[in-house]
Amino acid sequence: MTSVSLDRISAWRRRLIIGLVSILCLFAVMVVFLPVVIQVGAQSWLSDQGIEPSIDFVGFDLYSGTLTIENAKGVNANGKGFSLRKLLVEINWKPLFENKLDVQRIEVVDFYVDAVSGKEKLLTIAGIKLPAKNKAEPKEVKPEQDNEPSPWAAQLQQVTLENIKICHSQDVEQKQASVLTVEDMMASCLSLAGMKWIGNIGWHAPDKGQPVDAGINIVGDFSLKKLLLARSDAEQVFTELGELSITGLDIKALKQITVETIALDDVKLLQHRIVEKEAVPYLASWKNLTLTSALVDLEQSQASLADVTLNELSVFVDRDKKGLAGLPLLSEEKPTLKSKKPTVKSTPFNFKIENITVKGKSYASIIDRTVDPVFKESLSDINVKLSQIYSAKPNYKSPLSALLKIGEYGQLDLKGTAQPFAKRVSIDLQQDIKNIDLANFNVYGKTFIGHRIKSGHLNLKQKLVIRKGILDTESKFVFQKFQIESLEGKEAEKYKSDLGIPLSLALSLLRDKDDSIHLTIPVTGDVNSPDFSINDILATVTSKAIKEAIINYYTPFGLVALVGGVFDLAAGLSFDPVVFPAGKTVLDEQAMGKLTKMSTLLSERPQVHLTLCGNPVRSDILAKYKLAELGLKKGEEQKPFKLNEKQKNELLALVKTRTDSIKKHMVNQFKVNPGQLIVCSEPDNKDWLLGIEAKPEIAISL
Repeated sequence: MTSVSLDRISAWRRRLIIGLVSILCLFAVMVVFLPVVIQVGAQSWLSDQGIEPSIDFVGFDLYSGTLTIENAKGVNANGKGFSLRKLLVEINWKPLFENKLDVQRIEVVDFYVDAVSGKEKLLTIAGIKLPAKNKAEPKEVKPEQDNEPSPWAAQLQQVTLENIKICHSQDVEQKQASVLTVEDMMASCLSLAGMKWIGNIGWHAPDKGQPVDAGINIVGDFSLKKLLLARSDAEQVFTELGELSITGLDIKALKQITVETIALDDVKLLQHRIVEKEAVPYLASWKNLTLTSALVDLEQSQASLADVTLNELSVFVDRDKKGLAGLPLLSEEKPTLKSKKPTVKSTPFNFKIENITVKGKSYASIIDRTVDPVFKESLSDINVKLSQIYSAKPNYKSPLSALLKIGEYGQLDLKGTAQPFAKRVSIDLQQDIKNIDLANFNVYGKTFIGHRIKSGHLNLKQKLVIRKGILDTESKFVFQKFQIESLEGKEAEKYKSDLGIPLSLALSLLRDKDDSIHLTIPVTGDVNSPDFSINDILATVTSKAIKEAIINYYTPFGLVALVGGVFDLAAGLSFDPVVFPAGKTVLDEQAMGKLTKMSTLLSERPQVHLTLCGNPVRSDILAKYKLAELGLKKGEEQKPFKLNEKQKNELLALVKTRTDSIKKHMVNQFKVNPGQLIVCSEPDNKDWLLGIEAKPEIAISL
């Protein structure tokens, strides 16, 4: 090879080396200055949006594919904007050559952003005002080409967020209110201590004719810690979440979702905004909520859950004249009416849940401020279970059970079935309530029965049945040591007129020897009827039940009915009288049989008092005196008698001896409390002197 040829080869090599070095230098310059370009470009763009920006550091590691931004912030003229301590994005370069974006990690630390709804319905995010949406113009459909480039795909493997806060406000004047409103919730801040996603969020270009989301597949685990949603002024907390974890998440094409477990721990919902010290802080809270084996299939329009378990639930119901405190009220603005679109029949979405369980030290507090004084009661140790809930089987009877404490000593035990998806309400329940202290419900006694409840305990066995909307229930009440005191007012008069006698007297007639009252109250009606009112029905049925209980109990003891077999409590309750031989005071066998029954009655009803009253009658007078002694001649027996003072006193003594003999017989033979027998001091019929045509008897009445 000649020297000329060698020189040419050497020159070519020198030029190649110089070119490669130049490219490497240029690439190095690009790598060095790329972060600066990103930093300057971002600051310039933010300035164009009316934001005063500041970015301390932008770094780019070519080898690891890591982009880092630190200490970035911006604020507009209204003080709204954002701040970011750290953003890290890590990308795997190699798959890019195969048209695949592989983001291995995204990390965001200490991020704060403002969002504002303006008067013109424009949204400002991070201090940047976004224009209103314009109507989308129809896109030109380009014909498919055979030489289209290979489709792209993307995946995201890990996302970590730390100390995130997003605040939303409205550019309108905020009004202070004693109850939570939707407007309050709009002016709120969402803060998050931490969030972590580990798995794969992937997307690939779908086949021709398929929607974009057909290429989405998500598999992995998700966790979130210390989420707080509160008013922007921090005066009220809407939601507080200790931890949320989702394991075994699998989403296919956004149409089928399966999850192994979902757990929400230490959750608090809707803080009450009431200044009073006794006001409860949250409408509801719980220690643990776990959902297992969840499935949502949008193509088949169905969903399912194996178990929903709620542990240590606390519910605080605070009611006033405006409603339930803590619940958001809708704006008073009336929605604009829109023309109705023709309804299109769609496939019903069915779901099933095998078990819903509330357990642990679950608790409910009830405060009613609509009454004076304020009513307070608590439910504790709540255990509830509802099983086999199938929306596709509306007539399926789902087993239901509940066991809980009412107040300090009361207890409720409920078992039965319910059909939650039936077209008309259908349930079949048996409940047993024990040891309810009625004195705690005194405020409702004044409102509904016009009496003060001084003392008493309630036990109740109830069969509650609703078949296709028709209520058919029977309640067996047992009141122990139940003492009431009447009030002055319309309510007391209402109950007195319904019963015919004062309520306190009616109840005393039902008290047994251990001071208990047994009352059975049936209630029927159509719960779907617009005229159905459980309060009105209970008031009517209760009065009727008291009447029937009195009549049914006392009839075997000789209760006397009015004409036609009608009983009228207002007219008083009378029993079969004790009949004596004319002019005599000796109790015969029939009379003693009646007194045996009456003694049993008084023994079983120590609150009952019997009144013994009588009159001298014509047969008594004729048996005791001759006609001449009465100033009459033979054949004048029907004429009025002419009694002297001695005869009058002797006849009154006859009646007194009869009543005394009855009382002594019952006291001596049957140990009846003498205080339960009241003897009339004089005849109740002033015409006895004329000679009453009646049987010689002693009337017994309540």
